Amino acid sequence: MSASSGTQKVFRLRRLPESISSRKDVAKLLGKTLSLSSDQITVYSLAKTSNRWGSMSKVATVQFKSIPPILDPEPPGAQWKFPIPESQHNDVLILDTHFRGMTVLNDVEKENHRTDCIAISGLASHPFGSWQPHGPDKSFMWIRDELPTSVPGVRAILYGYDSRLKDSKSFQSIEDIAGCLILNLKSGGWNLPKSRPIIFLAHSLGGIVLKEAIKQMAGNSDRREADILNNLLGAIMFGVPNLGMEQSHLMAMVEGQDNETLVQDLSRNNGRNYVRQLDEKFNGLSTVHTLKILWAYETESLTIPINKNHSDMVKFSQGDEDLETIIFSLNDILKERLGQPLLAPNDASQSQQTLLGANLDYQSTDEGVLTEDEKVLKDLGSFLLSIQGIHDELYSPELDSRINQIEDPSQNTFNWIFSLPLFSQWLRKKSGLFWISGKPGSGKSTLMKHVFQSQSTKDLSHKWETSSIDIKAGFFFHYRGTAIQKSLEGVLRSLIIHILKPHRIAFQKKYQGTWEIFQSFIQRYRTLEGQRASFEYELDAIVEEKMVGDIKQQLSLLHRRMEEVSKRSLDFREREPELQQKLKQVRADIAAVSRSISSLAEKARPYQTQPETRFLRSLVNELQNDSNSQVDKLEQILRLLLDQDIMNINLVLFFDALDEFDGHIENISDFLTNLLERSTTSKTQIKVCFSSRPQESLNDHFTKYPGFRLQDYTTEDIEQYAKISLARSEIMNFSQREEFMKIIPSIIARANGVFLWVRLAMKELFDTAGGSPEAELFGRLKKKLQELPDDLLKFYKHIIERISGANRRYTFALLELLARHAGLSVSVTDIWGAVLTSGCTTFEESLEVLQKISGNTGQKIATDSDRDQRAISDISAWAGGLVEIKAQNNLQLMHQTVLEFTRDQTFKNWIDESPDQLRRIFRQGAQPPLLTYLAFEPASGVLLKGHVTTARLLLEKGYNIAKDTRFFPSLLEKIWKAEAMAAVQGGFSESHAQTAIARILQELATVVLDNGQNPNISCSIFSRDNLQRCTPLHIAPPGLAAKLIRCDADVNMPDSWGKKPLDWVLNPPRWSPRWSCARRYEMCRLLVKAGALMSESTPDEDWIGALAEFDLAGHDVEVLQRNEPRPLAAAAPSSGDPNAQNSKERHRRRALSFLVGLFRKK
Repeated sequence: MSASSGTQKVFRLRRLPESISSRKDVAKLLGKTLSLSSDQITVYSLAKTSNRWGSMSKVATVQFKSIPPILDPEPPGAQWKFPIPESQHNDVLILDTHFRGMTVLNDVEKENHRTDCIAISGLASHPFGSWQPHGPDKSFMWIRDELPTSVPGVRAILYGYDSRLKDSKSFQSIEDIAGCLILNLKSGGWNLPKSRPIIFLAHSLGGIVLKEAIKQMAGNSDRREADILNNLLGAIMFGVPNLGMEQSHLMAMVEGQDNETLVQDLSRNNGRNYVRQLDEKFNGLSTVHTLKILWAYETESLTIPINKNHSDMVKFSQGDEDLETIIFSLNDILKERLGQPLLAPNDASQSQQTLLGANLDYQSTDEGVLTEDEKVLKDLGSFLLSIQGIHDELYSPELDSRINQIEDPSQNTFNWIFSLPLFSQWLRKKSGLFWISGKPGSGKSTLMKHVFQSQSTKDLSHKWETSSIDIKAGFFFHYRGTAIQKSLEGVLRSLIIHILKPHRIAFQKKYQGTWEIFQSFIQRYRTLEGQRASFEYELDAIVEEKMVGDIKQQLSLLHRRMEEVSKRSLDFREREPELQQKLKQVRADIAAVSRSISSLAEKARPYQTQPETRFLRSLVNELQNDSNSQVDKLEQILRLLLDQDIMNINLVLFFDALDEFDGHIENISDFLTNLLERSTTSKTQIKVCFSSRPQESLNDHFTKYPGFRLQDYTTEDIEQYAKISLARSEIMNFSQREEFMKIIPSIIARANGVFLWVRLAMKELFDTAGGSPEAELFGRLKKKLQELPDDLLKFYKHIIERISGANRRYTFALLELLARHAGLSVSVTDIWGAVLTSGCTTFEESLEVLQKISGNTGQKIATDSDRDQRAISDISAWAGGLVEIKAQNNLQLMHQTVLEFTRDQTFKNWIDESPDQLRRIFRQGAQPPLLTYLAFEPASGVLLKGHVTTARLLLEKGYNIAKDTRFFPSLLEKIWKAEAMAAVQGGFSESHAQTAIARILQELATVVLDNGQNPNISCSIFSRDNLQRCTPLHIAPPGLAAKLIRCDADVNMPDSWGKKPLDWVLNPPRWSPRWSCARRYEMCRLLVKAGALMSESTPDEDWIGALAEFDLAGHDVEVLQRNEPRPLAAAAPSSGDPNAQNSKERHRRRALSFLVGLFRKK
């Protein structure tokens, strides 16, 4: 939002319902609450609150284009409460500008969450505004807008407190403020085992508050506070007055106010000398020595120079060089404190183990902590994480989404199945298959959902005479869904998750308590170690003071000073026996904790040899076995689970829509029958129930097993469904409903057991009834019913024929787009735009359409809400009921038969019989070109080395790379992003999966270049501000750059800003990552050797500084100096002897290079 269009004031919105999932939803709710249009509100952040103990809610930061009258003037507390419209529980929204307490600025997916970064503002500073740059535009705040995107896995949080000076009524001291901070950390759950490590950002007084809080927690016996201390990684302190500050000008502001004591405590000369004493105690804490603390504008050993005044040093704007330094420092703290570079976001199990390792990073002492005992208990904790890791790695929300999309049965339908002897007897058996077959649309999925979720299933299948554990698992195939929803891998994942659950929970219940006790011992051990280090520190100070006293007479010029030292030494000597006694007690306590750990390890040690441990370890080992493919590993894990001999398990499996399996139907048929064939030692009894259409191959496989045809049993259910649909209709009065009831028997007869046909027919009949006089109603309904086709596919054609000619083209486009889309559901607005542009023949024409519907032209749609409603209205008109709008405005085809209809040759022929503008939509080749599909949408979901071989064969057999115009630019962008992520996270690990993928991508690029790919094709990289056009050489890594140069890439072709590839190496764009010195040197060497030049706008100092940096790193710079990237004549004066001028230029450059090198060393 530009400064001119918005207000400077930023508001915090709290108590948002947990169901609010987008910023758009926030704007709508707040707009409705304040009687404002949602487009008057800009929402910049939305996140779950940090409070673990209250009711779950969300918090947002918002701005208004103009302050609403209801918010002006601001009340004394800077806070407003508004009832949420139509709330069933009288919930309220709280809007404020004070930002006190914790404010979470972004959410992080659980598996990606690495750390929490908490910012504490300074004296007389606003908790939010103090981190924003000066000026009228308050749309950017770096902790909210930059930090989460630049530091992977970080959750950004503000902590606000009342630090006002003028007119403040606060009587809190620094100790009180620190105590409140500790309470907020507890309520936020940072003392819990699953909490993430903390990094603090503290400015000015905020740093003093943080130091006081750490001091209080270190000296407190409260275990929760010790847990918080153990969770600290480090901090960046901005301008913290560690030795006090000049505050005479501040005293004038607060004299006589309640907060006068707080300002006095910050004085350098205050009699209490609070700040200096705090600094001494803080530095003496052993906990502090385990943290990495960086000081901005301080004279400590670790400093960050920031060229700004005390107030402005945290007010970073976009692109600020100092901000990049802070971001780098935060990444550095994470990399150092977690013991390795940050992991890729999808590597949840490794990240958990890394954090575990960090939390257990203590050192044994002579007091008796045994290494073998530690190993036993650490291994137990790691094993618990590994078992949980199986579930976390295999689970995906998509596995459960299909069953939630299936409609619940109508009231009092399908209950007959539990009274059906054939089915109830099968449920009581120990094992066996049961097949529910049915016509398309007969209600098979609805019935399977009902059976799967019903308590009657559990009651009938339970074996009360045995001590077996009942497990019910299911998989609902969904051909219109993602790959995992219709593949064998998805089946295996789902079954393993459900069958593993009782084993996992039983083991966790048995040993999780031992692990938590061990953690408490470790935390106690750390606390004692901190106390021991503190006492030893004080005793060392006594020794130093004694030494000073012994040489007092030799320092006559400092006689007065020595008298003070002597007096202080006397105080220390008096404390020496007390400290010695305390140290003795702490050492004894450490020894006691060590013995407790040994005892705990002795009790836990048998777990290593117990059968369930060996069984679970075999599962973990198999999942970590990289020699097999993913499906092979999962199959082996499932076999191990089914053949287990640990506990008696009664397993009932349900599979819906077996015919929607994306593979050979014989394979999934064999899989089902093989589930029943278990080893003789297995304690698992298995029953399998599945549904499908009566396909011939399934008939051949399963006719010998019990089952039934669904349509033979649903006459009463269909009648009940029709009556309920009629009762819910609002377009007819009582007497009209009575007339409609007369035709229901005819509907049932025509349905032939197909619920879906009844649903479509009822809609058609309701439309007919809506415009019919009561006297003619029955006749018209009867006539309409006779016109309806019996076949579903013909019914769909009938529906489309009734859609107006003006909308027909959009109907075809809508159905084709959804039929060809493979993956997650698409949103209403996305598909709306795609349909509207489907008939466009040029980019400009498409852009004009999209600008029109997005509101970027004069013919704009008023608000986001209006746009959504317009999209829903249009799609409803185009779809004729064949497309469903699901939760969160996502679209999908109504039924599998609709997908089959759009893929049927009849539908294609119908298009060919349609006008030219219809045919044009489908003859533009919507399927992605082969190489793009191969590299970016592989069937396995993962790019493998075999795909490179496939690509090479395609190209060698004549595939024209020109058909894939976007493939090579997309491939380079993917390589660049992988390299950029690695640079941020500290480089690729040889063992990391991302390393293999990066190599495969580069090998694929090499293959394409060998087969005629244009090496100078235009590429695009999205920067923070806009789209950057460049060449492959601008973004390629050195290995690929060498290949591009060999393929005649132009080393001097500029990007969209006139910068050449060498310019990017010498002075990368500010949004580019910090490449390593070795990488930059290798790129420089390749480019200048090939004749690369710098652009006119790039100063010589960039080149000379790079030479100095390379030289300091030990690289050979002579090869670079022999190939100057800018002709010397261009840099030298035009008059005089050229040789002399060139010589002078070389000397000038060498001198400047020396100075740059000297500066860097300094």
